[in-house]
Amino acid sequence: MKIKRLRDCTLIEALEAWNTGFEGYFFDMTMDIDRFTSRFAHEGLSPDLSIVAFEGDKPVGIVVSGVRMIGGKKTAWNGGTGVAKSLRGRGIGKILIEEALEIYRNEGVERAVLEAVSENKAAITLYEKSGYHIKERLASLHYPSADHHDQIPFSDREHNVETYTYKYGLAGEAAALPIYSPSYPWQNQWQSLQNGGSLLTIHKDDDGTPEGYLLYKSTYDAKGQINAIVLYQGETGAVAEDEGRQRRNLYSGLHAIFSRGGSGVRRMAINVPQSRKLLMQLLLDQGFVPFVEQVSMEMDMS
Repeated sequence: MKIKRLRDCTLIEALEAWNTGFEGYFFDMTMDIDRFTSRFAHEGLSPDLSIVAFEGDKPVGIVVSGVRMIGGKKTAWNGGTGVAKSLRGRGIGKILIEEALEIYRNEGVERAVLEAVSENKAAITLYEKSGYHIKERLASLHYPSADHHDQIPFSDREHNVETYTYKYGLAGEAAALPIYSPSYPWQNQWQSLQNGGSLLTIHKDDDGTPEGYLLYKSTYDAKGQINAIVLYQGETGAVAEDEGRQRRNLYSGLHAIFSRGGSGVRRMAINVPQSRKLLMQLLLDQGFVPFVEQVSMEMDMS
């Protein structure tokens, strides 16, 4: 077996390594060339830092990685580790992780992060043996509109949403706020949300300073109608002692983004950290249903 940087492989080889590496995964990870290359651009992945394993001339494994500054630390993200199904259990995953970590060290990385499906015990054990530890549990949820007929989540006004005004902008605008959280997973950070938006919630009785923010994406059909709304972050800066105000603040933001469009719009919240209990409870109370749980893992490399 030999390992190459992805930059030294053809796109066809890299794509084959990905698709065979994730064969039989917990959900369909198959990609075509367009999706594979666009993912590198949208999520800040790097062909220079990613690697492909070959057995002879056949691609049999892959680790895709990116590096960026998050919370003042140079952070590396493992955006996917896959090994061909016929070769699993032979230690190739361990070799790939060790090679990726060596690349991170050479790049001066201070922190390494990744996410793994909670059910994937073998992968989690591999990462733990390599030095990662579980930091947080993450839930992705969707709103099953087909089961709710014409109901739309966060459409009522019982939580005094009228006490807030909103400022819409690009996802990066939220990063300048003192309350911006760098603790969300890589894919939920503003840098990964190309064409994503921010919604700042401002209490009408305050001086115009945003009290909370949401990061989200909306997608549209060929007629320009909204067909999906996805939440990536939801934070409130209201004081912890005033849970009622925290609830009203978060609810007002969720009302502003999720009450748009009709009942046929797909609505999701991706990688909600378990520690965001209020946000999670608001989503569950409105009928959102978890469909996958992941663990967020990290390693201190400083």
